[in-house]
Amino acid sequence: MSRLHSGMAFRRLFLISIFMFIVGCGVFQKAERIALPIQTDLLNPVAGYQGETLGATVEGVQPVDDGYMTEVMVVVPVTTESIETVAVVDKSGRRIHFKKQPEINSEGEEQMSVVLYFGKQPPIPFRLRLNYPE
Repeated sequence: MSRLHSGMAFRRLFLISIFMFIVGCGVFQKAERIALPIQTDLLNPVAGYQGETLGATVEGVQPVDDGYMTEVMVVVPVTTESIETVAVVDKSGRRIHFKKQPEINSEGEEQMSVVLYFGKQPPIPFRLRLNYPE
């Protein structure tokens, strides 16, 4: 009977040491958001238009640079740690090129804004692809 108790004590000690090792390595620490690829559904470049997939909202559409470009600001709820790349595609999935590099701004902990610069006429409709590989 004493061998049985010493075996159980050893097993308990072993499991406790494994648990302490895992906790010490940070396996159970708070998960951090990372730059995962996400995309919006099709958005229309109309102020106030809100997509359903991510809840992305077109906050503003205005001509800039004496009307040679159109600035479109889209606010995206934060579901990833950062936005590293921004691509825009049309409804058939073809990539649309910008007149000027997009601006990515943090709007607090819960949302980010992406400012896009198109030619005179923005594509209708368009989809944002964030953190997608090129």
